Amino acid sequence: MPIDFSIAWLIFPLIGIIAGLLAGLLGIGGGIILVPGLFFYLKTQNLAPGAEMPFALGTSLACIVPTSISATLAHHRMQNIRWDVFKRLAPGLLVGGIIGGLLADKLDSLLLEKIFGLLTILIALRIFIGFTAKHIIKKSNTQHFLYGGFMGSIASLTGVGGGALVNPYMLWSGFDAHLAVGTAAASVVAISSFGSLTYIFTGLDANIQQAHIGYIIWPAVLAVGVFSMSFAPLGAKLAVKLPKEKLKQLLGILLLIVGLKFTF
Repeated sequence: MPIDFSIAWLIFPLIGIIAGLLAGLLGIGGGIILVPGLFFYLKTQNLAPGAEMPFALGTSLACIVPTSISATLAHHRMQNIRWDVFKRLAPGLLVGGIIGGLLADKLDSLLLEKIFGLLTILIALRIFIGFTAKHIIKKSNTQHFLYGGFMGSIASLTGVGGGALVNPYMLWSGFDAHLAVGTAAASVVAISSFGSLTYIFTGLDANIQQAHIGYIIWPAVLAVGVFSMSFAPLGAKLAVKLPKEKLKQLLGILLLIVGLKFTF
């Protein structure tokens, strides 16, 4: 059944606004908001059974690409990216992004929902607990590749882009928060780009009738991308004025609720 885009042009901008505000406010990847937003919307559209999750994941990754490029350029100007670390992570991130997209096409939709829910719960717990190493922990190229592959696979499989995984990885490796956020933004470009291409390839035989290429719904990418990029700067400005720790706690509670909804 075709997607009802008369409603979608209201829903997609709303999802983009929320994702953009939270990205600017708290530095989180938009996928944590995009995936459940797209999923619950697609649930109302009577798609083929089990099609909602692959489309939500693929579309989320495609939405993240332009926003993450914009964020990376901004962090590069502020010298917040450890390009040496990124170059060592990149091969694993790229391979992982492809593997995650391939796995998402093979796994049962219900299992994908539970994996996303579990990841969301883990990210929420990380927000509550937090952790930073006291000194920089050096890793070999092999370790960077393996960690990058793992993070890229999980991020692509769950449609979250990977910032919420790379950021704590950098913190646990001893880098400060600014370098962690900046390097995570660059990593998200790699994961979401190759993940999106994989979702296009694996979803070429997807059975909805309009406005998609593979598992990516392009009207959603357009609307969400425009509004998330427009509202992310506003979120960044609000971050200076609002009590950030309380906002993080509220976000953690929201993620726990979403994670439990998908998991159980």
